[in-house]
Amino acid sequence: MTPVRTVRLEETATCHVLPAIRLCSGYKLWRYPEEKLSLVKMLKLLCVVAVLFCCGLVSGHHLHAPRCLPIFGKYPFDEQKFSGDWYSVANVFRPELHSEELKCDKIHFTAETVENVTKTHFDITFKTADGTEHHVEGRGQAFKPGLASVSSVAFRFPEDDKWHNVVKHSILATDYETYAIVHGCGERYDEKIDTFIKHDINQIWSRSKTLDEGVLKTLKSVMSGFDIVEDDWAFVDNSDC
Repeated sequence: MTPVRTVRLEETATCHVLPAIRLCSGYKLWRYPEEKLSLVKMLKLLCVVAVLFCCGLVSGHHLHAPRCLPIFGKYPFDEQKFSGDWYSVANVFRPELHSEELKCDKIHFTAETVENVTKTHFDITFKTADGTEHHVEGRGQAFKPGLASVSSVAFRFPEDDKWHNVVKHSILATDYETYAIVHGCGERYDEKIDTFIKHDINQIWSRSKTLDEGVLKTLKSVMSGFDIVEDDWAFVDNSDC
């Protein structure tokens, strides 16, 4: 017989905001098989994401405006546990950065705090449909020392070998061992049309080349709070990495 434990989910009044985590609302006792406990922990963590995101909404920012929302990230955050290799398994870029389907999108993340300054580094490799491998480097500095989940990051692309506009980059949620939700937003001024343009980076990362479909569906639902519907997500094929 599969061992069963009783898990208490603490009352969180705002958890009902996102349909995917309606489970968290109220104060109830739920029974789950042992292997489902990690999912329960994940759902509780995502409740925190919903609360933080709603705080951003009530501040008066509108999703469709060409401005970035107030930045937030996972807290507390263990930069050493998060460091290492990740795979992007699904992404939404706005505007679209690549016209081709991406493959083998791998990220190596590191963070280091020296003299009260926390710096982050992203070493990204991916392949386009024709098999060409690309390398992108990201360098960032955390908003607060020791909190690498929220940082300002600049990226250097192989096409021009230049550092591009700073992006507000955040690790919204992670269990360190399985998944991570990543969001980035930057703004730039286009003098030709005299307006500001917003660039969004939305990704779901996995420690392995694939992610359980149930977990992936839940994470996509959470990101619907960023005005992303399920059909917007692009699948990343990491099978031949």
